[in-house]
Amino acid sequence: MNYTISKGAQKVISKAMGRIFIWLVLAAILYTLGNNAPTTAQGPQITKIAWSVDGQLLAVGYQNGNLEIRNASGQLQTPLVGHSRGIGVIAWNPTGTQIVSGSTAELFVWNVSTGEMIADLRTRYGNPFTVTDVSWSQDGSQIMVYVFDRPNRARQVWNANTLQFVSEGTNIPVTSIKWSIDKKRLAMGTNAGGVLFGDSSNFDIVNSAVEDGVISIAPSPGGQRLVSGNWANTIKVWSIPSGSARNVPYIELEVAQTLRSSVVEPVHRTTYILDVAFDLSGNRVYSVLGNGEFAVWNANASNQPPISTSQLPGAPVTAAAFNAGGTRLVYGDSTGTLRFYDVPAEGANDVIALFNTSTLQTNLFNTLASNPPADNTISFATGVPTGATGGQWVMGDWDGDGVKTPGVYGPNGVFYYTNVLGPSSIWGGTWFGLLAGAAGNRPVAGRFNANVNHDCIGVTDSSNIPPYGMAFAIYFTCDFTQPNPPKTFQWLSVLLPDSQGHSGIWEFSAGNFDPTVDAVDTIACRRGNTIVWTNTPPTTQNAAFSYTQYIGAPYDGTSLFVVGDWNSDGTDSFGLYYPMLGRLRGRNDLDWNTGLYPIDQQLDLGVVGTTSISATIWRLR
Repeated sequence: MNYTISKGAQKVISKAMGRIFIWLVLAAILYTLGNNAPTTAQGPQITKIAWSVDGQLLAVGYQNGNLEIRNASGQLQTPLVGHSRGIGVIAWNPTGTQIVSGSTAELFVWNVSTGEMIADLRTRYGNPFTVTDVSWSQDGSQIMVYVFDRPNRARQVWNANTLQFVSEGTNIPVTSIKWSIDKKRLAMGTNAGGVLFGDSSNFDIVNSAVEDGVISIAPSPGGQRLVSGNWANTIKVWSIPSGSARNVPYIELEVAQTLRSSVVEPVHRTTYILDVAFDLSGNRVYSVLGNGEFAVWNANASNQPPISTSQLPGAPVTAAAFNAGGTRLVYGDSTGTLRFYDVPAEGANDVIALFNTSTLQTNLFNTLASNPPADNTISFATGVPTGATGGQWVMGDWDGDGVKTPGVYGPNGVFYYTNVLGPSSIWGGTWFGLLAGAAGNRPVAGRFNANVNHDCIGVTDSSNIPPYGMAFAIYFTCDFTQPNPPKTFQWLSVLLPDSQGHSGIWEFSAGNFDPTVDAVDTIACRRGNTIVWTNTPPTTQNAAFSYTQYIGAPYDGTSLFVVGDWNSDGTDSFGLYYPMLGRLRGRNDLDWNTGLYPIDQQLDLGVVGTTSISATIWRLR
């Protein structure tokens, strides 16, 4: 594999030489923080934090060399013993089973479950060196390491399976690396002069721009923009030229928006933008400053005041990390205290998610606008086990973190789910055993139990009761801790029978149709042009379907039933997605008489195809 430097990278290196003094200053600061920073009686200073891919674990590094695996609540799981210097970099592998960590003159690979050191990668060096950042490839096969090996700067690639060295080349000192949600783009920031857009297949740099002293960087959900924060308290949003791919001619990235301009003062850690993140809509940028300031920015406007600011307790902050969805922030201070901050929800409306049941590809849209641009579409291969091929897809918040992620009820009777938004090799399975794909057997996701802080999953079951038609029940569980948990049962009665002129298959979904009463989702059923629904919680054995709506047929052809809160008023209502047209029509009310469809979204027919499609809804927060 060739790791030659692209023309774009060469240009950045050339520009970086004029700024190399910034890197030298910051490298000295990082060394000081890692080895000589004062501590208090409470504990050593936290110097680095990294979320696992699924957001279930944290790796936390300290200035005295301590390294720990903690759960998402901050409780200690596993200590990793071996570092003697301050932890400066941490990267998780895609399966959440290993991390690579580095500091001054140290570079180790760990098993996070056992605490075992798997490999010591520092043997290549004779000179003192500092690891400036590390990253695992999306498929887990390679580890990329950036080192500052005085007086050289090198990019190394290691085989992550054999832990053998692959190649090394001169490069600029990268200090912040993050993947886009779809894992197709790699954003890299440098301390000596660059904002880089990398190719995920082999880490080649294909686009770049000059920006002094980047400390933190993050791609937008659709991967078409980057946000960077630097040592001088500047936040910028960068646009990636459309069609950018590996081996394209060098194009310098353009500044789309400057959210915060530089402050003129000496380099102090309290002025650093420690971390930045886009929200899932791509319309907001979050930042956390070393002085404890948390700010929300309009990602589409330049030189405007922040939308809001908050002062985090425990400042000054010495390390911070947003999770993949930008919904949760974890940060630490010089006393070794770890704190969590739940990013306030913006009250986003629901949006549509489309899955190809044959190819197992998905497209998640983060807008209801027609013909949305590429940055409003998150496209990826789900990574689900092949047993799910031909299954029916839903989205749900399975772990209570506020972000809906994919789930699929496979033909084998297993419901597969992941807590990763993006390509995932981390899938759990819950056994239902019902005949997936038969008339009436449908997966339904929702907040079915008021005492549980995450979504549940149910599967409908049917039996024919002549002359009335199909009678249904739903079996559901909110327990994802075991592969075959006990199921709760709700009888759904006889729905939309043939004897009343209804025809076509039954489709099921769930929503909150009476939010003033409770926060529990209940079941809705569509057959043909009519929908019935209940406000009886699924925890009650017998459902009463007292409500009916004629939704009509706004277009000819087959349509798929979806339920969503399109206008953020807190009440779910109904919609239809037409795969052959690529069009979503939705209503904002539950009134039989209005006949209005304010939602009319045209989508690209090429995103997932026109056949073998599952349509569902997901909420950005």
